[in-house]
Amino acid sequence: MRDQKEILEADLLQAESRVIKSCIQNRAQIHATAARNEYERVRKMMGQKECEEPLEVFSVSADIFTRLSRGKAHEAQRKGFSTKADTGIPALRDALIAITWGTRQQITRSFNGDVESCHTRMKLWSADTSSECKMMDEEKTIVESRMQAEIKKLEEVC
Repeated sequence: MRDQKEILEADLLQAESRVIKSCIQNRAQIHATAARNEYERVRKMMGQKECEEPLEVFSVSADIFTRLSRGKAHEAQRKGFSTKADTGIPALRDALIAITWGTRQQITRSFNGDVESCHTRMKLWSADTSSECKMMDEEKTIVESRMQAEIKKLEEVC
């Protein structure tokens, strides 16, 4: 009887979870449609053309995502969520990465260019062949010790 009761309770939980999940998805769809319609209405009021691509609207549950991340799947299932994807967080994260990707690439390229420029200057300085780059031994010692300290900090961070 106990085994049968546990099976029935598990089935009931799954059925309730499916119903809650359907309600959540329906509510998210209604809100997304309303947000898109409002967005387009305001754009028209401002005299702007209709967007070629529809506005992306994300309905998310950070609380459930956190519960799933902490291994509390049973609690999440009771709320109608069975996977992290159901929370909407992964889709939002991917969209934010896609939006910022170009800027991040530009910043990275700029940083790499600065590093390359610094490396070129350091090669000239370390070659000690140009009169413009020559330093007194004391200056070299100070600069080298500072560089070693900074390199060590970077190695610890990486």
